[in-house]
Amino acid sequence: MARSTLALAKDSSNWGLLSVVLSISIPVVITNTLQTIVGLVDTKMVGDPFLMGKEADVALAGVGVARVAVWLIFSILISAGVGGTAYIARYYGAKRHEEVKIYSTALILLAVFLGVSLGIFGLSLGKLPFVKIAATPTILNYSYDYMFVTYIGMAILASNVSVITIFNALARTVYPMYLLVINNVFNFIGNLILIPRMGVGGCALSTVLTTLIVVIIGSFILHRQRILIGVSRLGDYLVPMKNMFLLGLPFAIQMGIRASAFMLLYVIIRQLTDLAGVGQSALAVGSQAEALAYMPGLAFATAASTLVGQSLGMEDTARAIRSGWLTITLAVIVMTVVGVLFFVFAEEFVAFFTTNVSVIKEGAGYMRISAVCEPFLGVAMVSSGVLRGAGDTISPLFIGVFALWGIRLPLAYVLAVSFGFGLAGVWWAMTVSVILEATLLSLKFIKGNWKYIKLREG
Repeated sequence: MARSTLALAKDSSNWGLLSVVLSISIPVVITNTLQTIVGLVDTKMVGDPFLMGKEADVALAGVGVARVAVWLIFSILISAGVGGTAYIARYYGAKRHEEVKIYSTALILLAVFLGVSLGIFGLSLGKLPFVKIAATPTILNYSYDYMFVTYIGMAILASNVSVITIFNALARTVYPMYLLVINNVFNFIGNLILIPRMGVGGCALSTVLTTLIVVIIGSFILHRQRILIGVSRLGDYLVPMKNMFLLGLPFAIQMGIRASAFMLLYVIIRQLTDLAGVGQSALAVGSQAEALAYMPGLAFATAASTLVGQSLGMEDTARAIRSGWLTITLAVIVMTVVGVLFFVFAEEFVAFFTTNVSVIKEGAGYMRISAVCEPFLGVAMVSSGVLRGAGDTISPLFIGVFALWGIRLPLAYVLAVSFGFGLAGVWWAMTVSVILEATLLSLKFIKGNWKYIKLREG
């Protein structure tokens, strides 16, 4: 098995640990940015009248609504990755290499099972999940066109999540970066060919096919590194599959609640009759652009989960604590800079996706208000990453539920509808909930009970 000596080194100084954090997080930033670019390119090309015709703006809103459903589904898929990261990183830190192989292979099997199950379930629901969300019947149809293809390819998309998770848990984060370069190139070509012929369904098909290429290459690399092993008896992997699923289940619930809360924002915006269509497009475009701001937070959260898991595997709790503080500090610095850029260049970011003046105005308002909470978002994401890397997936769940359903949704309705602040009320409610969530998660990290969590092995 290839050895990631940098990630496993017991650093004697904060500077040494900083080099480890950066060696993990910089490729993850690039990888996540490339992953976001896939979505940005899809959004741009679907909203391009040259490719989609006169209904480009409506198609853009349809894909935005569909992506909320994708987020909801991926919350379940990523939950397996959360459990996988905790186990694989800790076993790798403890140099239990046979367990690393077993859990890595089991993670791929779990992803395929979940992908197939969720795809079948989604197809059986049809358009039902989108009926109360989409502002118009046309947006509804475009949403389902996109999701129909996505459901069919769900096992492929799920496998991709697991391949990236395994590389990240081993601190070999440079491999997903290269894989996403390949993904972006082929996805752009696929969109050019398929969108004019199949509309938004062609956009989804391009994503599925290019992801298949990435999964094949990534799995081959892991097999050559003797991480993925052949499956002779499925029963040997059932316990690891169960352990990872159960550990990640609270995260799945948390992300499902987060996605459903985001979906309900579309419902709240729908109550603003005169702004419903524009508001849904602004939320779709603004959230897609803002996803770029998530990249540093996700990268440092990944580094925190990996280093905390490996450090606890080495029984070095001091290193785990230092990893948490360092990654939080870096996330705050970088995401503050990103927030400033988004505030200053809000119109330019939104105008990249649409020429609709009303959508640009409202989308820029969304980005400027959300820019205020970017440093807090970094704190929330990395604190949660520390807890998950240690095996605590319950605390982020309860804190997330309170912030979203106890604060964000009620406040959004009151500000936007009851008090008449319109779309700005929705944007401010989102910002306030992020600040509260960051405060509670950071306090949980500081308390330190996560250092003593033992993972289930039987």
